Amino acid sequence: MVDDDLQEIIAAWQEWLAVEKNVSPHTASSYQFDLKRFVEFLSTYKGGIVTRITLQDLQLLDFRAFLSARLQQGVSHRSNARTISMLRTFYLFLNRRYDITNAAIKMIRSAKFLSTLPRPLSPQEAINVTEEASINT
Repeated sequence: MVDDDLQEIIAAWQEWLAVEKNVSPHTASSYQFDLKRFVEFLSTYKGGIVTRITLQDLQLLDFRAFLSARLQQGVSHRSNARTISMLRTFYLFLNRRYDITNAAIKMIRSAKFLSTLPRPLSPQEAINVTEEASINT
């Protein structure tokens, strides 16, 4: 699935996440899971062993194909947003440590999520709250 060189790079990235970035164990585990899925996808999608050259030569279309395939598998948009964050972090590491660059990763945009507004109280709930407050004072 990956060549030995890339396997060593991935191991170094995992150590970098834990030691230098000091991410939580949960985040590190999620990122590792997402990277494994990404590499598995690339192996099938590109038809062969994934190398550092594979990672460097990916186009925006390749990243979008991966994210689209995840959505078709039932992965949520929020999970895809986490995966995009992982990919950006991974490529930042690749650039700084191994001089592996890919401009397409900077063009990927996450879905925008609207924050939900608080639900207003019903008239009866408002009456109950005011009655409860007057009892307690």
